[in-house]
Amino acid sequence: MTGRYCAACGMDSHRHRRRWGDLMRDYLDTFYEVAVHAPRTLIALFARPQDLVVGLRDGDHRYPTPFKLYVTASAIFFLFIAISGVSIYQVFVHRTPGVQPSIIVHPDRIETHGYWLEDRFLHRRDAAPRDPELVRVITQARNTSPNPNFKVSLEFVRRLADDPRWMNEDVEAWAPRALWLLMPIYALLLWPLFRKAPYLTDHFIFAVWAHTTLYLLLILGALWNMTGLLYGLGVALVLYQIYLTVGLRAYYGASWAGAIVKGAVHSALYAVLCWLPVVAIFFIAQITRLMQA
Repeated sequence: MTGRYCAACGMDSHRHRRRWGDLMRDYLDTFYEVAVHAPRTLIALFARPQDLVVGLRDGDHRYPTPFKLYVTASAIFFLFIAISGVSIYQVFVHRTPGVQPSIIVHPDRIETHGYWLEDRFLHRRDAAPRDPELVRVITQARNTSPNPNFKVSLEFVRRLADDPRWMNEDVEAWAPRALWLLMPIYALLLWPLFRKAPYLTDHFIFAVWAHTTLYLLLILGALWNMTGLLYGLGVALVLYQIYLTVGLRAYYGASWAGAIVKGAVHSALYAVLCWLPVVAIFFIAQITRLMQA
């Protein structure tokens, strides 16, 4: 130091408290950066995904940083969920037409008649009918069952029949946390498939882009369902695989065949090694909570 300010970076050597004006300037700078980049980024995300993913890796200043992009996309997704009244996950217990619902509890099994379960993703919450008679039948079977394991199973179904959105609150709470934990694993699964990128950070940036794309495609899937069509989640996942292939080809310089095959292998590994265990742990946690209740 030869004076008050650092000659290398200009930092002030005098300590000072940050005031409300300083905080507001920081907020407006961040908001302005996101707002300025948003139109260009959205166009690139859907129309030129290869430009966006390469730009994130190379530090292209036309786009926000990878983490800002991901956090903004996740915030948009959950804000859309809250405003639109869409549930990520619901399980409907449907009556079989013309069949009276009944449950017979045997010593070694449960025999059910007159209803069946259907899980739905990204559907509106108001599409959740409740059948009082079906709830009564399941409750009676639960109360009369001598097997504690059967009691837990029947209570699980009873809660779903009483409220198909029963588990959705937990899904919305834990899904974003799980994604933060799974993104590094997503990057690690890319490493052996695409050795051309020597650094794990390159794979992680691609993982951030891929999950950002998935968030926004899930919004499209929900909008698809809101029009009255079905399989919005399937539509979103098919589009994701297409975007993934385009991104892999541009990011790693792979051929179309290599991007298609390796992209499919990666998605399969990610689903089997990551999402299946997460889903299993989630349901085990729900059942454990019922056993402790």
